Amino acid sequence: MLKELEKLGYLIRDYAMSPGEAGRSPVVFLPTAQASSLFEQKRSEVINLEEWHKTKTKVLQFLNGLKDCSLSDTIQKVLEEIRRVQVRVTFCAYIIGLLHNNP
Repeated sequence: MLKELEKLGYLIRDYAMSPGEAGRSPVVFLPTAQASSLFEQKRSEVINLEEWHKTKTKVLQFLNGLKDCSLSDTIQKVLEEIRRVQVRVTFCAYIIGLLHNNP
């Protein structure tokens, strides 16, 4: 998934240098400005229980509809969807669902 996000311009690859340690440096992925912009969008924080149940159903239906898609297509579609999300908890639900469905 990290490599796919890198291809789409949301992450850049870097190497973590550990002073005094021998061996290969671990690869780390850092968010780009494009990724940061997704998290910086203004979203409301308030959601009531009834809205949450509707939201949860909508997110699950959306993610279940992606089961036959490739990883790349799934990521693209989730990224398109979360750009329109207006509530923080809904944004988080899409991200967690993406990670859960594509370990």
